[in-house]
Amino acid sequence: LKENIKKLNIVIENQLARTIKITFRDKDPIKVSDVVNTIAEEFLKYDVDRKKRSTAGILKFIDKQSALVYEKLNYLDRQIKKIQQDNNFFTETTNEILPNIYLNKLNLLEDRILDLGYERSALQRISDILENQKSINVYEIIGLLTGIESENLLMSILNNLQELFSKRQSLLNDITDNNLKIKLIDKQIAQQKQEILKLVNSILIRIDQELADVKNKVTGYKNKLNIKGFDEMEFSRLQRLYTVNEKYYNQLLEKKAEYMIYEAGYVSNDVILEKASPAKYPISPIKTQIFVALFIVSFVVIFIYLIFRYLFFDQIVSIEDILDFTEVPLLGVIPLIKMNESVSNLVIEDGNNSIVSEAFRSMRTNLFFFKQIKGKQIISITSTVAGEGKTFIAINLSAIIAKSGKKVILLDLDMRKPRLHLSFNSKNEIGMSNLLIGDNSLEECIHSGPISNLDFITTGPIPPNPSELVVRPEMDIILSELKKHYDVIIMDTPPVGLVADAFVNFKKADYPIYVLRANYSKKTFINNINLIREEKKIDSISLVLNAYEVNDAEYGYGYGYGYG
Repeated sequence: LKENIKKLNIVIENQLARTIKITFRDKDPIKVSDVVNTIAEEFLKYDVDRKKRSTAGILKFIDKQSALVYEKLNYLDRQIKKIQQDNNFFTETTNEILPNIYLNKLNLLEDRILDLGYERSALQRISDILENQKSINVYEIIGLLTGIESENLLMSILNNLQELFSKRQSLLNDITDNNLKIKLIDKQIAQQKQEILKLVNSILIRIDQELADVKNKVTGYKNKLNIKGFDEMEFSRLQRLYTVNEKYYNQLLEKKAEYMIYEAGYVSNDVILEKASPAKYPISPIKTQIFVALFIVSFVVIFIYLIFRYLFFDQIVSIEDILDFTEVPLLGVIPLIKMNESVSNLVIEDGNNSIVSEAFRSMRTNLFFFKQIKGKQIISITSTVAGEGKTFIAINLSAIIAKSGKKVILLDLDMRKPRLHLSFNSKNEIGMSNLLIGDNSLEECIHSGPISNLDFITTGPIPPNPSELVVRPEMDIILSELKKHYDVIIMDTPPVGLVADAFVNFKKADYPIYVLRANYSKKTFINNINLIREEKKIDSISLVLNAYEVNDAEYGYGYGYGYG
């Protein structure tokens, strides 16, 4: 029940038009229409029941008054019959005996006393109700006014009072008793009740004065009659009282019949302007509103995401991002190559004039001409983290140098995550780890590359202690031996941001190269490069930007500046 009450909403649609709107929300449209229609019908029934309760109060009063008048009629009838039996005369003869002029006036005065008595009784009851009852029934007061002279005088004021009660009841549908509007109406009701009470008391004073005056006149006329037959005069008085009470009794019966007819034909003053029918479409959720809301929310989320991405974006996306943060020379920029393979591939082939091949040729030129590398040299290649493309750079730089006629050997020193053998589709059974511990000779570990003048040595079995292995003196012996047979030795070392031993062989190089990847490497990685140059005293270090998205115009421009 509580859940259904929460779904129900009744509001005043138009205060002036006195219309209300009933709404009910539920998943079942038939249930919704049934509930709303039932509540509307109950409103009408309540209005009719309220009117019937008022009529019932009036009918109850009429029945009570009718019983009293009927009892008095029986008493008067018994008194009249007693006088007739005691004096043995009838009405016709009595009227001839009594002095007509005084008797008629006396009868009129006694009728007036009866009318004033009934009116006084009704007004006194109304006065008691207004003084003693906090909650009054206006229709009960209207019933008390039935048939008295003051009915028309008081009716208009009572109608105003009833309108105030109706207005108060209507406002209580939306507000509480403590509301300022209710308190204002209560004040008006109290003032109206006081005005009615003052008027009723004023009428009672007038009635009392008139009763006293009429009774004095009755006494005077009785004295003037001065006749012997007092029983005959009393008989006439009783007969007149009987006629008056009979008339009043008939009026009460007529009023009772009228109110019973009214009660049977009562209909509500309210009407149902529009009956509820099962809705064809749900009022919620509305798809259009949902789509609009989702669009707005998505737009806001994307906008916030872009702002945060802009504020906290730390990736290197352009050459300027490097040049603005370091003075380390930029050796080359390698364009982005989209490859499906998960391993680094050799992209330098005979007769290949692609933009990537040109980029590596430019790197070779920078190495041997700008840096004036002479004799047999060692080149080491590293990066900050895995995935920046150092192995890719090492393979293709080795190939492009080999194509220039120099004998090149490529060493895979990344013993924690070896990749060179995968790139050359070679076995990794023996390699650098075997050489360093003296298990195999150089001749046994050297593999021929896919390009003439290019050989390579894989890592071999992964040792349990790679950090200790690469710092052995045997490494210097191996490099010295290789210099006897090769012009250029290129070492693919581990990322310097992950392992400490990478610096050992990185420092042994004549020309160390640090690889950054566009849209992947962080700008903070450049701080590592600056620290390596300053703290490790590696002045010959240079940078390579890998996987940079360029167009032809930018490519041609990019290699015209920025290299030291």
